[in-house]
Amino acid sequence: MAEVYPVVHINDELTACRQAELALSLGADGVFLIDHVRPQEVERLFNVHNRVSDGSAWVGVNLLGFRATAAATMLREGLRSGQLHRAPQGLWSDDAISDRSSPDVRTLLAASNRLRNTRYFGGIAFKYTAHHTEDPELAAAQVRRYGHRVDVVTTSGPATGREASVDKLRAMHAATWAPLAVASGVSPENVGNYTSVVDKILVASSVETGKYSGIFVKDRLKDMIDGAHNVGN
Repeated sequence: MAEVYPVVHINDELTACRQAELALSLGADGVFLIDHVRPQEVERLFNVHNRVSDGSAWVGVNLLGFRATAAATMLREGLRSGQLHRAPQGLWSDDAISDRSSPDVRTLLAASNRLRNTRYFGGIAFKYTAHHTEDPELAAAQVRRYGHRVDVVTTSGPATGREASVDKLRAMHAATWAPLAVASGVSPENVGNYTSVVDKILVASSVETGKYSGIFVKDRLKDMIDGAHNVGN
């Protein structure tokens, strides 16, 4: 069994809210919000988070275009100013390796009373970063070196919609005490290949009407969630 976190691409606020609510109503373990249209702005993302997060739903964010330490600082400032009403349960960044700022992301989150429970999903051997690899041994070595920086080791295949090899995931899982998440290439058709080697699945393109459309195909998303949860097996 693996947890499922559909990724909601924000194209407009109302649609994003409705799609997040749909995913949660279908049994998703949580959702991540991401804005590909205006990646250098956080207002829309914060607005959607404010509307979707009611204190009971698990809602995480990816501040695309910002390094992880900058994203953590922006969350802190958003909470301080009132622009962000409550802390997200998760902060996802594609690259947990390149940002060598001090203090690190986990330290920044822990230092804030309101963010101390926000879990850091940090990318290791992740697509489109300088440290991406599909080699199982190299990926495992990255986990052993950098896994202490994150709460959830998050990896991917070589590109959006491309599968990570099961061998890579198995090696990374064996190299860390932390949960392992995969963020590309999982579909309703192949989800059974991953439920024994990852703890969490972040999914969008295989269950959307089109790449970055921000609109889920309800039946495919339901099949994905049920497949990951081993419903009926």
